[in-house]
Amino acid sequence: MEEAAIRDTTIKALSTLVFRLMDELEEVHTCNLEQRLARFLLNNASGDGVIRMTQQAIASHLGTTREVVARIMQSLAADGLVVTARGKVTVQNEAGLAALVTPDDAEWPS
Repeated sequence: MEEAAIRDTTIKALSTLVFRLMDELEEVHTCNLEQRLARFLLNNASGDGVIRMTQQAIASHLGTTREVVARIMQSLAADGLVVTARGKVTVQNEAGLAALVTPDDAEWPS
């Protein structure tokens, strides 16, 4: 009986990981890096809109280089969407970031 419970728990955990991996792969293939970065910022911002991560850490998560992330962050900052500081990013315009990753008629879930 115990073995069945362990098997079921293991299968559930593995299937969850597989589905997460499939979602990540789909995102990589369907979104450009600016969209992926905007989605990452929206998903990881705290209640006050702060992401306490270095650009290097964000780049590692997205599978790119810090220089590429820095260039995109500069563009987002110039558009008034984010404010960058050492070791953190603050989302200034959530709707503006959401517009980068969602269709015009959709809203980003808050």
